[in-house]
Amino acid sequence: MKTLFRIILVIAVLIGIIIACKQKPSLDQPTEQDKEQPAKQPNKQHATTKAEQVNKTGQHKYSNHLINEKSPYLLQHAHNPVDWYPWGKEAFTKAKQENKPIFLSIGYATCHWCHVMERESFENDEIANYLNEHYICIKVDREERPDVDAIYMEAIRQLGQNGGWPLSAFLTPDKDCFYVGTYFRPTEFKELCTKVKEVWAKQPDELLQQAKKLTNFVKLSLIPDTTQQVELNKDIIHQIDRYYQKTFDHQYGGIKSHSTKFPTAHRFSLLLRHAQRTGDTNTLNFVETSLEAIWKGGIHDHLGGGFHRYSTDPMWLVPHFEKMLYDQALLATAYVEAFQLTGKPFYADAANDIFDYVLRKMTHSKGGFFSAEDADSEGIEGKFYHWTKNEILTLLGAEKGERFCTLYNIKEKGNFKDPHTPNDLYNILHLTENLETVAQSLKIDPTEFKKEIDASKEILFEQRFKRIHPLQDIKIITAWNGLMISALSKGARALNNPRLSKAAEKAAHFVLGQLQKEGRLLRRFCDGESNILGYLDDYAFFVHGLIDLYQVNFDPNCLKEASRLTNDMTRLFGKGDGALLFSGTDDEQLIADRKSSYDGALPSGNSIAALNYLRLGHIKADEILSQKGVHILNDFSITLRKHGASHTQLAIALDYHLGPRQEIVIAGEMESETARTLIRSVNKFYLPRSIVLFRHKERPFATLEQIPYIKEQKMLKNKTTVYVCNNYTCHLPVSTTEELEKLLKKIQK
Repeated sequence: MKTLFRIILVIAVLIGIIIACKQKPSLDQPTEQDKEQPAKQPNKQHATTKAEQVNKTGQHKYSNHLINEKSPYLLQHAHNPVDWYPWGKEAFTKAKQENKPIFLSIGYATCHWCHVMERESFENDEIANYLNEHYICIKVDREERPDVDAIYMEAIRQLGQNGGWPLSAFLTPDKDCFYVGTYFRPTEFKELCTKVKEVWAKQPDELLQQAKKLTNFVKLSLIPDTTQQVELNKDIIHQIDRYYQKTFDHQYGGIKSHSTKFPTAHRFSLLLRHAQRTGDTNTLNFVETSLEAIWKGGIHDHLGGGFHRYSTDPMWLVPHFEKMLYDQALLATAYVEAFQLTGKPFYADAANDIFDYVLRKMTHSKGGFFSAEDADSEGIEGKFYHWTKNEILTLLGAEKGERFCTLYNIKEKGNFKDPHTPNDLYNILHLTENLETVAQSLKIDPTEFKKEIDASKEILFEQRFKRIHPLQDIKIITAWNGLMISALSKGARALNNPRLSKAAEKAAHFVLGQLQKEGRLLRRFCDGESNILGYLDDYAFFVHGLIDLYQVNFDPNCLKEASRLTNDMTRLFGKGDGALLFSGTDDEQLIADRKSSYDGALPSGNSIAALNYLRLGHIKADEILSQKGVHILNDFSITLRKHGASHTQLAIALDYHLGPRQEIVIAGEMESETARTLIRSVNKFYLPRSIVLFRHKERPFATLEQIPYIKEQKMLKNKTTVYVCNNYTCHLPVSTTEELEKLLKKIQK
């Protein structure tokens, strides 16, 4: 540790920037654990606008090496005066030949503060000319290259700073990092670039030496020691539950915070399992209070559906307005599971709200799902979603408008303060009371009031549709599609909605058809091109989706593909038994790889992979597969014990491993009404440690090839028959919904 402190000190002295630049973290933070501070006001005085970079003939004044890329984020920068290169051999070869340091900028298309730094610095001719003369400049889309992002994000943490985007790193031509920050004001950025250039010219050897040492610390941090292990037991999950009970924000839901709150929906999924296992009403109250508060808050788009990325305040009122596909998937899953456990229609409505948004707004015509929607429109964060009270009264009329404003807390002088939004009259739609309570206070029939509000929302939605929309990132990322396929499949089952299962099937076919090359999964599809070798997340999340899709369509091909891809995942990312590496053995070898278990806004690949191994092993009665999942849990057992609250998806895998687990086998004709009725009965129940299998009368061999042990579980007396089993020991078979539901109620308890 002393050596690391010395590295930080030496780099600070060499470059003279820690005090001189006073750089602050950006608002686009990677995790809820990074403390978010008010970002600086953009200095637009020196920024060159994109409009000024287009000459009189309509041609762009500048074009750089990003011009042939497909990523929307990289293309946003293709006409900067900065001579950007994509990450690749050409840029690093040039840096070595010219003995120049590298300026690496990492961001993503819907990142607000990435846009700000672009306007202020990367469109500034003076700054661009300096960068072009003294640096080789590289742009990376972190969603395309999470492997690159993770390395330099770890470097910033090792240097004692909070991470965030845009990430601004200075590298040697060998890719070692010697300084990294996030967002800089243009004056600070110019000073920083000048100081780095001077040190590079005068003291290169010492800078290179410290960069190598920092790389070694990054390597050690990204590959944790897994030789020490502790027992896997229920106490780990109890300890996580106690942490959340201790930190519970009883007023607003979620974890107590003075500033930002992230939904982090897999924590709700874990706590629902714990509540079901233990009957703990306090645990269930944590989940229900939080899910209701999130839905009521401004983080929820009450007109268009779906949820924004996180809230900048404890009340879930003012969000960071970008919308990410993975948030929709994980929150939809939590709402579906809450509906199954509690039976409350509110949770079904909330899940359908998300699904409707995704299918309307984030779906490719051929089935894949787009990545995100931007926070900004017309250069202002959240402008697309803001309303003045006068706008609403004009559109709805005085009487209905006032009632709408009462329900959604719309104020004449605005209902939130934002230092980055100049108009104080803006409002964000949010609820503090439910519709029935407000109707009672207004002395209106709740049913009629709901009809009125629904009609008013439609009018506002149509008006909002006419506004300039935020940019949509049309990348289709395999991993995130896997999460959405899983959510849709669970929704299709619990909500009895074939539309959702069809969407999940179409997306799975898209990935299998468009995002593979010679059987190797690829990371992303964009504008007709599939590219970049898939990472652990892509394999694990997509297999996760296929396993859930099988349990709604009972197509044996889902299990066949899941098994094939799981075997490939083990070969590409495994080194012996245990935790998996993030990058494949056939991929570019960077300065470091990682074995991650941290479950943040996105769950880790290892957490989902562990659950996949356990579920596939359960489905196929394959103990070798199941043990692979246990090995991952063992490798991270100390982490789970010490830091379980930040590893809740991994804890879900542990919950599955601990059991008790059930097998529900339905034997019959898939298209028969009796079979469908029995399937609907199964799907009503919250059974998170069960698998549901179907033995097709019309095509038994395809099923038995994937699940050979169910060959004896057949239709009896030519009737659809259900076998409910505990660890492969079955109750007497049943063929009526009454008998089946009697058995399932015992299991759910």
